[in-house]
Amino acid sequence: MDGQAHYGWARLNVTICLLRSPGCLPGNQITETLTGYAYDTVPNQGLLAGQTTATPEPGTLGLLALGSLGLGFWRRRKAVASQQ
Repeated sequence: MDGQAHYGWARLNVTICLLRSPGCLPGNQITETLTGYAYDTVPNQGLLAGQTTATPEPGTLGLLALGSLGLGFWRRRKAVASQQ
């Protein structure tokens, strides 16, 4: 736009029909469907796609630690109960 570069992406579903397949007509071998797109209106600026945070939330790590601690106590309790 106006001689400046703008970056973006497009997601396509592409279906290829083989001529021997039922219902496949000559001239209709490839079908494309646009399922998503994005572009940046700011020139010369890259567009981020996918996950933009590098680390999980601190609360998630805390819950994971508590769960692993709980599993350790559960296994120990199960081992003590089986010895009796």
